[in-house]
Amino acid sequence: MTDQDLPIVLPVAYFPPLSWMAIFLATEVPLLEINETYPKQTLRNRCYILGANGPQRLSVPVKKPHGNHTKTSDIIIDPTLPWAMQHERAIASAYRRTPYYMHYEAELAGFFRKQHSSLSDLCHEGLALCLRMLRTDKTWDYTKQFSPHSRNLALHFPFETTNQPAKIFPAYFQAFSDRLGFVPNLSVLDAIFNLGPTETMLYLRRLAAEIGKTFPAYSG
Repeated sequence: MTDQDLPIVLPVAYFPPLSWMAIFLATEVPLLEINETYPKQTLRNRCYILGANGPQRLSVPVKKPHGNHTKTSDIIIDPTLPWAMQHERAIASAYRRTPYYMHYEAELAGFFRKQHSSLSDLCHEGLALCLRMLRTDKTWDYTKQFSPHSRNLALHFPFETTNQPAKIFPAYFQAFSDRLGFVPNLSVLDAIFNLGPTETMLYLRRLAAEIGKTFPAYSG
């Protein structure tokens, strides 16, 4: 069996970065990894948006009930911290003047005001929300057990914003572009609010093609 015959496995992600979403949409049957030992400080519980002062990280506070051996599926959200209100306000502050934010404001408010107990449920509902925004019925599944015998992008692909080669990202107009220039590989929310669903889907197809050229082992 060659690498190309193995399934592509993606990490769960909180409002995923554009590189993640491009690969997800280009993969016939995406699998999301929830049986790994949870690694902290990754896209699993954080995303990046573009504020007036540059990229802004939004992190969901989590707890590991089984210590360092806790699986991603068992990670719980810390209910004592007001992260949801803070994230909702940060996104509104960053994007309220973009062309498409107003179309999604009410649904975003509903998402943030719902009580989410586990990180996997939060990421599941956040991904479903992003796909509704993109007007696609793309589906996905989850791993049944952790296996190193897969094209596990959670282990090998540089999804984090600061590690991605910026040259593979076509530029598009962003809020604050006049002062900050183009910032690549933010949360897919950035493209949706600035470009709208149709143009974002076209952008993600172009990005998937560029990723396939740069990382051919992980192209769909």
